[in-house]
Amino acid sequence: MKNKDRGLSGTMFTMFGSVFLCTVTVLLITGSFLFYQWHSIYAQFKQDHLQDALFRISDEIRTRSLLPPLTEKEKLDLHEFSLREGVFVRWKGIDDEIYFNTLRDGYDEAEGISVPSWNQKTHVGELMVVWSNVSENSYPGYSLVNKASHTLMVGLLLGGLCAIPLNLLLAIKLMRPFGRIAHAMEDVLSKRIIVQVDEEGNGDASRIARGINYVVHQLDEQEKWRQVMMEDLAHELRTPLMLVSNQIEAIADGIFEPDQTRMEKILRDLSRLTRLVGDIERIIQAQSARFELRLEEIDVVPVIKQAIASLEEAYRAKNMVIELITPKIPCPILVDVDKMTQVFVNIVYNAIKYTQESGKIEIITEHMRETGQIVVHVKDNGVGIPQEELPKIFERFYRIDKSQSREAGGSGLGLTITKRLIESHDGRIDVSSKPGIGSVFTVSIPASSM
Repeated sequence: MKNKDRGLSGTMFTMFGSVFLCTVTVLLITGSFLFYQWHSIYAQFKQDHLQDALFRISDEIRTRSLLPPLTEKEKLDLHEFSLREGVFVRWKGIDDEIYFNTLRDGYDEAEGISVPSWNQKTHVGELMVVWSNVSENSYPGYSLVNKASHTLMVGLLLGGLCAIPLNLLLAIKLMRPFGRIAHAMEDVLSKRIIVQVDEEGNGDASRIARGINYVVHQLDEQEKWRQVMMEDLAHELRTPLMLVSNQIEAIADGIFEPDQTRMEKILRDLSRLTRLVGDIERIIQAQSARFELRLEEIDVVPVIKQAIASLEEAYRAKNMVIELITPKIPCPILVDVDKMTQVFVNIVYNAIKYTQESGKIEIITEHMRETGQIVVHVKDNGVGIPQEELPKIFERFYRIDKSQSREAGGSGLGLTITKRLIESHDGRIDVSSKPGIGSVFTVSIPASSM
């Protein structure tokens, strides 16, 4: 159990880590993009502010007709004006003589902007303004953006912290179904038992669980089929083998003479064994027929006619009549022609075998457009089947009258093979019967578009 929990925990935390890293990555990318946008906007804001400040200071100098050298009063007024504008100012002459300067050491002049200074159309120097950090807090637009930036940082931090428990809960929720699947598969592998996985929900885990349940069910059915087949096979082979063995042993001991009658009886028993083994091979093939079909599109009527033709000797020997009734429209099906022919041979032969001499068999084909099915009814007026026996007639080695069936040479596998082959074509077979009146076998196969 500890190993199971450890495997689940490892998977769960791997999932959690992946989701968490994805969340953090998204948050970082989003934050980086927003900061990049902010710095681009902020740089443009500084440039615009410097240009506006330079224009207003130049206008102030022209308005007041300030000329170097400045008086202390003029310097003080200009200094206060530059503080209100949030910039440092340097005004110098063409010979680099400083007229006025509030720029402090450590500030990069390259970040400033400048314009020529004129006095009555005479170039007297250069006026430069440089960004002051004081303007960042005094300017309303920057203050608003700065608060938004701070709020964003706090939001990213809180979002990251909240993402941890949320992602953990999400990982637990997502991995819980997979944990159940893993536990069930470990039980199947370790205990060799058939375990159904919980199919709760409708996500990927549920679809995987349904697929696993289907595979497990098929394996269980195969195992049951193998066990029943071995038991039935041993039971069916035991009696004829024992009869042949006893007769040969009696001849060897001199109890019976090896005359023609005795040898023909042994030959009949051996022929029945050969047919039984052949039927077993066919049912094994039918069991896996879905994976071995050679499909082709064909009308069902020629297939039925071929089956009837192969049984002509059998029904004529009993002076029987087989009537085939077909619709006026095509009845196309997509089937393995050989296997579908075998289906109708088995059904029609079964009707011949259990119908008295001079009896009649009707084969009726229909194209059911509303359901998209090709339906074939094989109707006889034979001995019929008791109602309580109907659910069992498709079981392996099942015979209604075992002694009569053995004499007729039947193995009890014909209808089992037939049902398997029809199901391998996504079809179905049904039967209705009344003792003394007859039986109707109905085969339904999906129609194809020819």
